[in-house]
Amino acid sequence: MTNLWVKGYAALASTLFVGSTILPAYAHADLAETVPSLTEALTTSPEELRLTFTESVEIAFSEVSIVDSEKTEIQVGELSLDPEDNKTLVVPIEVALVAGTYTVEWAVVSADGHKIEGSYDMTIAP
Repeated sequence: MTNLWVKGYAALASTLFVGSTILPAYAHADLAETVPSLTEALTTSPEELRLTFTESVEIAFSEVSIVDSEKTEIQVGELSLDPEDNKTLVVPIEVALVAGTYTVEWAVVSADGHKIEGSYDMTIAP
C-alpha cells in the first residue's frame, strides 16, 4: 500500500511541475530602442524621436517630455504611433534644439495595462 501511495504522490508532483513550466511568462513592456539611439553622437537637432517598446502601447495614455539642463521643457508635437508598428511612439520636436544635454522623460501604458516610465539623456554637440 505504501508503494502505491508513493507512486501516486510522485505522479502528482510530476504533473504539478510540468504544468508549472508551461505557464505563460507575464513580462511588462520596456523601452527597447530609441531613434536617435542612446549611443549616437548628435551634431544637429533631430526632427523627431522614436521610442520603441517591447509591447504595443496605448497612445491615449502616453506622455513624453524633453527638458534641457536648466529644466526648461522643450515643446513637442502631438504623439503618434508608427502606422506600421504599434510598439513605436513617434515624438515630433517642434523647435530646433541647440547644443547641450537634454533629458527625455517618458511614461506609457502598455497593452497589458501596466504603466511604465523612464528617462534617458540625449546630447547635441556642435
